[in-house]
Amino acid sequence: MGFPLSIEGFSSAESKVLSSRFIALLSPCEDEASFAAFLQKARKDYPKAANYCYAFRTKGFEGFSDDGEPPRSVGLPFLNLLREKGLRRVCLVAIRYFGGTKLGLGRLKRVYLGVAEASIAKASLLEIVPACRLRLESPYDSYMKVRSEALSRGYSFTDEVFSSSVKFSLLLDARLVGSFAEALPPEVSVVGKDDGWEILRRAEHDTQRRIRE
Repeated sequence: MGFPLSIEGFSSAESKVLSSRFIALLSPCEDEASFAAFLQKARKDYPKAANYCYAFRTKGFEGFSDDGEPPRSVGLPFLNLLREKGLRRVCLVAIRYFGGTKLGLGRLKRVYLGVAEASIAKASLLEIVPACRLRLESPYDSYMKVRSEALSRGYSFTDEVFSSSVKFSLLLDARLVGSFAEALPPEVSVVGKDDGWEILRRAEHDTQRRIRE
């Protein structure tokens, strides 16, 4: 089973059917507050639309709205689409400018889902990978070697403190912690380890940015 997915940056798609305009906006979304801000921005950027339907999945929370469309015709299918695609930490807002002609329920649902799927297809996907933070201490010479090797693998450095030695933290894929620690030079010490982190990583290579679980 693969890792859950999120997205890098913003994605959108648009469709026009019988004079109605449908716009899907897909964005990273860490929590309910960031979703509320994104929905507010969508309403501001696309004013006077007939509907602002949405679904979102954040850590521990999911939600959806049909915003005036027939009950469970848009919001719930959007939420199910995000689930089927394995997407988390994302929100999807679909805006409709009504063109004066009703589409019928079946066609309405297909158009909304089509534009939503198009926005997902355009997105740059990231894997959400369980991670661990290693806290290390090293002499200066060894630190530079460890840093160079770790950065070449896409690992993230934080909390660097330079004194008589270098203390720093390194965030990496939890599955690689054991092998990485064993490969460290003997003069580099692991002084602590923290679980409960995640990294967002492109599937095709190891670049990542850190987020807190």
